[in-house]
Amino acid sequence: MRDLSEKPLRDQYLESLFPQENEFHALARKFADDLGLGPISLAPQEGLLLQFFVSLAAPKKVIEIGTLTGLSALYLEKGLGSEGKIWTLEKNPEHVQCAKKVFQAAGLGSSRIEVVQGDARETLESLVEAGPFDFVFIDGN
Repeated sequence: MRDLSEKPLRDQYLESLFPQENEFHALARKFADDLGLGPISLAPQEGLLLQFFVSLAAPKKVIEIGTLTGLSALYLEKGLGSEGKIWTLEKNPEHVQCAKKVFQAAGLGSSRIEVVQGDARETLESLVEAGPFDFVFIDGN
């Protein structure tokens, strides 16, 4: 009888075709797990798809609503051109601190990813002057 906890060979093969996540992705995942929120993080395949969409759109300015621990912003950042910037909005201060640690460890300063703390229904208005934005990823409630 097959062990159902093992990944099917099909999934193992598909995963072998994609690059593995780096230590910064792992750190973001660890923080999400520590918060008990690991299951709501992007799967690696979802992250790569998001990165692909961003690279196709070639945006200069991106807004992400719902930072959590910064995992999706890492994928967004990989898809950006060298001149791009992400504003990521998060209302939970604990999540903001985790994301900032991840971005700092990855060497991504606020000129590349800016974390905006607060409820997006309010903080979005403060970003009007920074617009227009070319890409929006809504990953929050």
